[in-house]
Amino acid sequence: MELWIGIFILLVVIFVWFLRTFGSPKATANTLLKEYDAFERSGVSEQDRLFKLLATRGSWKDLPSPFLHELASRLGNKENVIQFVVLSERHQFDQLHYPRLAADDDPKNSMLGLAALLSSLGNTLQNQGKLGDAEFVQLLALRIQPSQHFTMLPLAVTYYRMGRYSDAVPLFEHGLSLLEEFEKKTEWMEQLSMPADLFGSKADIEELGVAYRNMYDVCVKASSL
Repeated sequence: MELWIGIFILLVVIFVWFLRTFGSPKATANTLLKEYDAFERSGVSEQDRLFKLLATRGSWKDLPSPFLHELASRLGNKENVIQFVVLSERHQFDQLHYPRLAADDDPKNSMLGLAALLSSLGNTLQNQGKLGDAEFVQLLALRIQPSQHFTMLPLAVTYYRMGRYSDAVPLFEHGLSLLEEFEKKTEWMEQLSMPADLFGSKADIEELGVAYRNMYDVCVKASSL
């Protein structure tokens, strides 16, 4: 019995070591950097290198090429792609959500849902007081959808809570103007061709708009002092 207990403990130790060594975010990032360098030496274009980083990795291989090409184009550089992959795999988004989002025939619609998913995670981290992590996620969402109220305004709130008022002001100004346009649409969710649960109800958005405007006023006053 003692022998079997010893063997079990040893296996647990080996398993934990394996996860820390090969399954950690740092290990994932290092692997992706090596792959990028290999693609670079092969002479393919920058856009193809970014696409291959996604298309040759695990469950990502099964995602449609148009979705991956659009994603690589919007992320724009290897740092963003690597950060995105590490974040996605940490939360298993690549397995739980991306196949559904990528099934849309229009990659632009897929990017809307993807940015909304990241914004939702950013909001969760923000509400937990993890403002640095929230900023990291929200910046990726903004990179994927740079002209949407639901990527600009949550990041503005994070900066507001950090006391970075001057950083928050332009995001609030642009985001609020986009929100006003969004609120005027009679078929507001149909315009996005995305499920309502990614954005909340229209009443929820109107209530959030009031809160955003109040925070904006505070930021304007504080940044002018």
